[in-house]
Amino acid sequence: MNAHDEAGRALLCQCLVSVSMADGDLDGREIATIVTIVEQVTGQGISADDVVVVSIELGDWRDFQVSLSVLAEPLESGFRLQILKACILVGRADSVMIDAEIERIYGVAEALSFTRSETDEQFKVIK
Repeated sequence: MNAHDEAGRALLCQCLVSVSMADGDLDGREIATIVTIVEQVTGQGISADDVVVVSIELGDWRDFQVSLSVLAEPLESGFRLQILKACILVGRADSVMIDAEIERIYGVAEALSFTRSETDEQFKVIK
C-alpha cells in the first residue's frame, strides 16, 4: 500500500479526517485542506462529499487507531512520513490547533511507528 493506490489514498483520507474530527467538527477549511492534500500526495482527486462520507464511516477513534497500527505495517516509510506531515497540516487548517487535535496527531504518529520525539520534530518543521 502506498500513496498511489486506492487503499493508500483511502487510508490517508481516514487519517486526515480523524485529526479533523478530534474537535467533534469537520469545517469547510479542513475539508478543503484534506481535498488538496489528498490530491497533492496521491495524484488523484477526491471531492468534499467523499471527505464527508469518510467522516461518517470512520467510527470510533480508538478502533481506527488500532486498525491503523495493523494497516501501517506494510506502508513505505516515505508514505508514513507524508501521512504524519499531512495530519499536522490538517490540524492547523482552521488556524487553531486544540489539544485534542494534537493528541490525535500523536496517536496517528504512534500507529505509524513514529516516536514522540520524531513527531515533535515534525511539528517544528511543519508550521
